Amino acid sequence: MAKLDRNNDVIEAYRQVLRINPEYPGARHNLGVGYNKLTRYNDAIESLRQAISINPDYIKARYNLGIAYVHSGNRTAALAAVQKLRSLDPGRRTFQLDHVTQTKMTKTIRSNFERPRQSLIFTLAEELGLICID
Repeated sequence: MAKLDRNNDVIEAYRQVLRINPEYPGARHNLGVGYNKLTRYNDAIESLRQAISINPDYIKARYNLGIAYVHSGNRTAALAAVQKLRSLDPGRRTFQLDHVTQTKMTKTIRSNFERPRQSLIFTLAEELGLICID
């Protein structure tokens, strides 16, 4: 319950920031991340899209938009977000992980899905180069 209250407090803080400066993409991004944590995926998508409309090259916002689309079940939009992200960051410099982290992430994803290759989250992580297939 304390975690939920904290996330709600964070969301309210970013709303206050946006009342002062509605064109601040970082606040819109962080608001979207907060909504993702509260499983308010439609709100997350809206906030992240607003951040991207202010700054089209905002790679982290595009990444988190893809995650929000994954959680909302919109596979087409999630994969489109990944393709756009890849075009902005072709070397995947933003999301390069060391081998140990990749292995841990792969194990986590596999343990959470019966058939990971058919999982949208697995597909997204693989497309971003965050995990490697054994």
